[in-house]
Amino acid sequence: INLEAWLGEALGTRLGRISNTRFTLGSGGAQPRGIITAAATKSTATNDVFAADDVLKLIHDVDPAYRSRPGVGFMMHDAILLTVRLFKDGFGQYLFQPGIQLGVPDRLLGYPITINQDMASSVADAAKILVFGDLASYKVRRVRTMRLRRLDELYAATDEIGFIAYIRQDGDLLSWGTAPLKVLLVA
Repeated sequence: INLEAWLGEALGTRLGRISNTRFTLGSGGAQPRGIITAAATKSTATNDVFAADDVLKLIHDVDPAYRSRPGVGFMMHDAILLTVRLFKDGFGQYLFQPGIQLGVPDRLLGYPITINQDMASSVADAAKILVFGDLASYKVRRVRTMRLRRLDELYAATDEIGFIAYIRQDGDLLSWGTAPLKVLLVA
């Protein structure tokens, strides 16, 4: 077994998950400012309720100049996607449009959907459940690539080998006067 290759892959997956959490929810202090933290909020119309009208109001709360850009779309937890998939219009037709071609994302009201498991998973008071806007406005800066170090000497006395991985990165939402993204906040 090539332990170093396996461990490098496992650490890469783990660091990727940690990075996603930080890029989603990070405070901006000693970690990146997450997309949820950085984006402006739009509250739902009714307390503790998430309805199709809230999605439409969220879309139109984003500046039209951002709505027409190539990186525009929704981001939500998979459990919130299930709630959205059950939304119907006045004629009983589902608003959700599943992608039927390989590599084409699912769409909601014509906009692509990105699943992010670090977002709120239930419609609860003060939960930020849905992001809409120019997702490409959130920028990630990576300094070099992930570095994996093998520590032979440190654990030589106990006949062990240690591994440590380093990754340096930061992220923030770039804005040019008006908010390119909005987060739906359950009131």
